[in-house]
Amino acid sequence: MIRNGFLLLIVIYIVTGDDSWPYLKIHIPSLDIVQGEINPLVKNVRQFIGFPFAQPPIGTLRFKTPIRIRRFKQHVPPITAVNPSSTHIYNTTARAHQGGFHRFTCTQISFSISSVICGQEDCLYLDIFLPLHINHRSLLPVVIYIYGGGFQTTDPHNPSRIISLYQNIIYIAIRYRVNVFGFVASTSLSASRSGPIQSSGLQGFEDQQMAMKWVRDNIRYFGGDPNRVTLQGHSAGGVSVCLHLIAPASQGLFHRAIIESGGCDIGQVSLQQMEVIGDDITSHFCNSSSSVISCLQSIDASVLLQYANSKDYLNFFSSNAIHPPIDGLIIPDSITNLFQQKKFSKKVPLLTGTTSAEFGLFIAGGQSAYLNTTYNPYIAPYLPSILVNYYGLADALSTAIFQCSVRRTAAYLTNNECGSVYLYSFDYVPLSSPCLDLSQSVHAQELPFIFNTANSSALTQIIFPVNTFSENEQILASAMSLLWIRFAVHGNPNTPLDAEETNPLITQLNQFGAWPKYSTNTVAGLSSYLIFANQVSRNSSTTIRLLTSGYHSPICAAWDQIVPNPTIVKRCAAGFSGPNCSSLKKT
Repeated sequence: MIRNGFLLLIVIYIVTGDDSWPYLKIHIPSLDIVQGEINPLVKNVRQFIGFPFAQPPIGTLRFKTPIRIRRFKQHVPPITAVNPSSTHIYNTTARAHQGGFHRFTCTQISFSISSVICGQEDCLYLDIFLPLHINHRSLLPVVIYIYGGGFQTTDPHNPSRIISLYQNIIYIAIRYRVNVFGFVASTSLSASRSGPIQSSGLQGFEDQQMAMKWVRDNIRYFGGDPNRVTLQGHSAGGVSVCLHLIAPASQGLFHRAIIESGGCDIGQVSLQQMEVIGDDITSHFCNSSSSVISCLQSIDASVLLQYANSKDYLNFFSSNAIHPPIDGLIIPDSITNLFQQKKFSKKVPLLTGTTSAEFGLFIAGGQSAYLNTTYNPYIAPYLPSILVNYYGLADALSTAIFQCSVRRTAAYLTNNECGSVYLYSFDYVPLSSPCLDLSQSVHAQELPFIFNTANSSALTQIIFPVNTFSENEQILASAMSLLWIRFAVHGNPNTPLDAEETNPLITQLNQFGAWPKYSTNTVAGLSSYLIFANQVSRNSSTTIRLLTSGYHSPICAAWDQIVPNPTIVKRCAAGFSGPNCSSLKKT
């Protein structure tokens, strides 16, 4: 009965049988009808840009848990409607064209111009990219991409090229609140949450969960398989994937994970630490207000951001930066503790790695002073010689904050009932980078190759400011995007797709036998990992190397001894007590 009903509900409205017609309408029973278009530049890709998955978090919904949209006609003004009394069409194409791709950017300080505020609070939208032809009898695997940006800004990527090349996967880019609006915590916001445990500061993370639940419930109407979902994130997006591995409400919403340059256990902070920031903002604006939350919700967004920026709350190099707190409720405990206690998503294959010199980007970008004051006290007792020059500092921080953290994550999940773990290091340095004089591969430099697009985002246009790859770079991009897609489709980067073009780097990998699963057992090369690099020098061809030595050992063995692990104390609501706020207080 359910199966027959499901088949009846999958209704695709193609306006015409001619593929040249640019529009596609899909009926989602719980939401009405949504209209998309053929990608104007990549003709074998259909897209739905700016698809709302939650009510706009504005007014009294600012700082609140996202609320799901039930019907478009109840929450979203129509762009095109046919007999609005009975049928409501939400036209993503028209809305996107009204303001362009960045119309849906969440409110933030501009990444490129630090004094400019851009975006809007009404930003809980996702973009869906799918092949031109969909067969609902054979649902496609799905990738949900979570952008990075230090939890302060947004940096979405366009996956159209890999959809065009492989035609066997659906990509979804989600947007979530960042900075003050997504991750500010305060005692007043925590106290306003119902239930035995008080918490705040994870609104942006809950946005991600809401989008993931939307995919679970609705992606089948677009031809996607809700039981084959890969969660992919870069930098802060990678840290978000780490948090979803341990968050109870995220369990079962994804089945594979890709963490790119995400240090899972670095930067963990308690709810109480983040409440200090939120309480400062509250006292600055609403000290005399009878209703603190109403006051905070009434302040102009730009005013809030400007104040937070003046206090360094938005600079992710600052020790006071806004960051997702371990609140004891949505995220029950620190990543370190939950990994050690084996309390995370089981049997989820993981593909993870870093670039060779992550922090080189931030030093080249003028963050030397912050690095010197913020991190020197942390590493000086251990590696004082590296403080002589900043590029030495970059190497040390790249190792401590990114590479060793990724290594620990791989070790935890390999040894504790997780699925297979595949580890990589991206060492390739582009032939030309006129904006930055880079001698090593820095943060985000791998992204153009993963997405097989030279200018896939605003950040990558700075790091890799060319519109096309060289011949050797195209070979590397084709190989990396293929391995990533293989992993998303099969959970194993070694399993070929049904149709693949010959690639010399994949042939080279096949000569090794396979991309080996990571293991902490160093016997017989079991701790092997892949390196994507230049063949000999910066001007030479690309290559894939297989290293059988431990990933950044033994230096990481030393760093592993000094990983900060915050003490998490749950804030119990009135009338509750105990470590988990589960006991009723005696009156």
